Amino acid sequence: MLAVAAFAAGSAAAQMNQPIPADPEVRTGKLENGMTYYIRHNEKPKGQADFYILHDVGAIQENDSQQGLAHFLEHMAFNGTKNLPGKQLTEYLETVGVKFGANLNAGTSWDYTCYNMKDVPTSREGIIDSALLILHDWSHFIALEPSEIDSERGVIMEELRTRDGASWRSTMKLLQALGKGTKYERRNLIGYLDGLKNFRHKELEDFYKQWYRPDYQAVIVVGDIDVDAIESKIKTLMADIPAPAADASQKETIVVPDNEEPIVSIYTDPEMQGTKVQLFIKRPALPEQLANTVLAEANNVIEAYMTTMENARLQEIAMQPDAPFLGAGMGTGDVIGIIPTLDATVFVAMTEDGKLARGFETLYTEMEKVRRYGFTQGEFERAQENLMRQAERSYANRNDRRNNEFVQTYLNNYQKNQPMPDAETEWQLDSMLIKMLNVDAVNAFAKQTILPTNQVIVINAPEKEGVATPTAEEILAIRDKVAASEVTAYEDNVVKEPLIAEGTVLKGSPVKKTVEDKQLGTTEWTLANGAKVVVKPTTFKADEVRLG
Repeated sequence: MLAVAAFAAGSAAAQMNQPIPADPEVRTGKLENGMTYYIRHNEKPKGQADFYILHDVGAIQENDSQQGLAHFLEHMAFNGTKNLPGKQLTEYLETVGVKFGANLNAGTSWDYTCYNMKDVPTSREGIIDSALLILHDWSHFIALEPSEIDSERGVIMEELRTRDGASWRSTMKLLQALGKGTKYERRNLIGYLDGLKNFRHKELEDFYKQWYRPDYQAVIVVGDIDVDAIESKIKTLMADIPAPAADASQKETIVVPDNEEPIVSIYTDPEMQGTKVQLFIKRPALPEQLANTVLAEANNVIEAYMTTMENARLQEIAMQPDAPFLGAGMGTGDVIGIIPTLDATVFVAMTEDGKLARGFETLYTEMEKVRRYGFTQGEFERAQENLMRQAERSYANRNDRRNNEFVQTYLNNYQKNQPMPDAETEWQLDSMLIKMLNVDAVNAFAKQTILPTNQVIVINAPEKEGVATPTAEEILAIRDKVAASEVTAYEDNVVKEPLIAEGTVLKGSPVKKTVEDKQLGTTEWTLANGAKVVVKPTTFKADEVRLG
């Protein structure tokens, strides 16, 4: 952000602090009890709508005696509510084609819990009313019958057992390393067997009453619906949900502490498939009040430039004979999607088993090249062309956005204050920023965010005979060696010439035979040289051609 602010100081600083206007097609509001709503008409697909309720609370709001109860509560939402006791909720939705696990689902994370009904038919008013009633009950009227709680214990304990594979365990180790010194280090999302087996019913009720409140809830309805009618129904139906008390609990802002020396986490497991090293450089997330500004979008474009250019370098290395890694990549921003206050730049490499040390040394060297020298003008120009193509493609497909794309935008707006512009505004802003920003701004951002402090090195590798995994001391020795060495700048050897010289006349091959298949909608051309070309026009997306 500092790099953007410095760049903008001499050009359009006032404009950079302006909020990005919201899409006028989305209807938003807040009820007297504090509940927020988002409603949008969209006919992709025709005759269907998605219904969501987001609770902006999750496992991180649990106290020590409640571990696993945020996720447990999510399960209980399908085991009876005030208006749909027992299994009536799932049974009714199944009758209208909303299948549990496919169109009817929920998910709990550390900082949120989200329930959804997708692809709900909107042909009958009664189905729409029922979907809204379910959102209403999920907000404040989950039954929490003692017998249902006890029968669900076994289900969740089995989920804990089945989920407890190498991938899940390595994710927990990653979170412990990145969230070191905070509650994120001590929450595994599902809880532990002893706690799930023995918690008192009142502990689940207490968590529900404490945190499932309209001031932490957003209802989202997107699809082939009447926006005015849905808004009126929401205002009427949700009115009986009580507002929070004046002394209601407030979410704690959890900030990950800085670390001068690298944190190294090495996890080996006989079940692990493949060897991977991740190098994170932590930084505070952009303040939420700035997330909806032009400044934040400029920051996003700079991150896109940096990611595009560095990934091209790493791909170039991976394609070399005897490459030091099988594949590598770089990302920046909210790269783990779990800790709201934390952003990071991450460099990742996958290596052959037993060859991680060389891969890490190469990866750290590439990181140092960016930190010390930045990117070249030639790389920047190629990235600019790439980003402009992406923006153009997105704009060309603006009328093909499906319900779930809008829903995700509104979820991000509620949780993180991220913008939700219309397609025209998004295109104008992004195309302007892509052209306006320069390589100096990107290099300044890289220098400010790729630092020797706040580093977290996470290694996952299979545990098997004959395969050695470097120790933390060996990893740190490699890091110190690269940091002290004379790293040379990246050489941009790309020749910028057209594949076919300008003015070249292509003879081509004339069409010898044309066959149309009206049933399949295809046209087949047989060329004079025997090659066959089959063409099938579609209306799936604008400005898109696929070769298969």
